[in-house]
Amino acid sequence: MSMFFIFLTCSAQDPTTGNIKVSVLNDERLPAENITVQLLKIQDSSLVKVAITDKEGLALFENIKPGNYHLKMSAINFASQYSDAFQVSPGKPDVILPPIQISKKTEQMKEVVVSTKKPFIQKLTDRIVVNVDNSIVSAGSTAMDVLERSPGVTIDQNDQISLRGKKGVIIMIAIKC
Repeated sequence: MSMFFIFLTCSAQDPTTGNIKVSVLNDERLPAENITVQLLKIQDSSLVKVAITDKEGLALFENIKPGNYHLKMSAINFASQYSDAFQVSPGKPDVILPPIQISKKTEQMKEVVVSTKKPFIQKLTDRIVVNVDNSIVSAGSTAMDVLERSPGVTIDQNDQISLRGKKGVIIMIAIKC
């Protein structure tokens, strides 16, 4: 007698949250890689989450609570660009925004000031570094709050951390003395 076992894995999403997907294009209407995309609440422009565009110019926000939002796209040598307001709701949890074009700055530099402040997010070849020491986002926030706002990081109801859907993430915290 032969027995066959079929294992099915299902990934369940919380029905009270949604996903947001946006494509960012450059001046030549080609995908813009490594653009910082911030998800902001409409009411007070507070930061909800940050993503970085991939090689296809796509940014994805997962497990976003219902509400009214807009996006801010920014990068060095590019003018900041904002999306139109949109809503995540239980009736329409998945939002796919039309492509947004980001343009290079056309202004001339007047003077150069060199500073040592590190950016909030650094994308290195083997890791993403979140520098919280000079960030307004980290003021009064817990480490879990900062992690939850970091690009690609998702924290579920049981405080399980995943990076772009992959579990078993190693979080390293460096303390500056």
